[in-house]
Amino acid sequence: MTVACVDCGSVVDGKESRKRCDECRKANDRALARERYLAVHGAPSFICVNCNKSFEGNKKRTRCEPCKAEFQKEFDRKRSQQRRNTPSKIECSDCGKRVDGDRRRKRCDSCVETRNADLQRSRRGTPDSFTCQRCGTTIKTSIGENPGNRKWCDTCGELVNRDQERKRYEENPEKYRSQARGYYSRDIERSREKARINQKKRRSDPVKRQNDLRRLRMRKYGISMEEATAVEAMEGSPCPGCKKLLSAAKGKRLLCVDHDHETGEVRGVLCTRCNTALGLFGDSGKVLSSAIDYLRVRSDSW
Repeated sequence: MTVACVDCGSVVDGKESRKRCDECRKANDRALARERYLAVHGAPSFICVNCNKSFEGNKKRTRCEPCKAEFQKEFDRKRSQQRRNTPSKIECSDCGKRVDGDRRRKRCDSCVETRNADLQRSRRGTPDSFTCQRCGTTIKTSIGENPGNRKWCDTCGELVNRDQERKRYEENPEKYRSQARGYYSRDIERSREKARINQKKRRSDPVKRQNDLRRLRMRKYGISMEEATAVEAMEGSPCPGCKKLLSAAKGKRLLCVDHDHETGEVRGVLCTRCNTALGLFGDSGKVLSSAIDYLRVRSDSW
């Protein structure tokens, strides 16, 4: 049997006593329940945030009907104005830097990357810093870097790598020497040209040229880097032989390290002329005395 709903007029299956469809019956039940509630408790009243007048409504509403219509009208006007006049510059909410963007953007690219990395670390429980195992300094890791993979800071890492390379070389020096010789002999002309270019670059740089000179003195005379640097500090002092001022520039008065050719012991610093003269005389005091006597006799005869 079919009956017609008294509210919406739709035809539904049911008994003769049925008057409404399912949806209209539920709506009618809610309306009757509201009427019974209002009959017992009365209509709830709220205060409008704009005009401070009481009105009937629910807890989600904060304005009365006239104020709500006016507020919605003003809100739509501002939103339309923002869409028409999209700002080309925004101020980052974290660092305050002004960057290109629209009203939906809140942060610059660097701050967004930092914030995403911090959120990812907080979700995973990953620390954002590590302690160097060599010097004990706490270092804050960069974005996207896992501190669990770091053991040393940058300075200590270079020293550790240098010590490890030196240790591997000392264990088997011939292995690394053969590798260097093999790499050089694969293309000798190319290697020689590359060496000449690199040497020319180093000589054009005064700092590297000075370091090369220090290392050369260290290897040739068996002195330390501090002693090689102290030789340069004697520039401007008188030469122990001729008493003329020593110079660090190339020339006749260039300071030179004087050493014993038999024992290799460093004796002092002389100018180029005095150091060359001692070498030509064979570092022999007898030969020098004979030369002095000869000069004295010859000068008296003249």
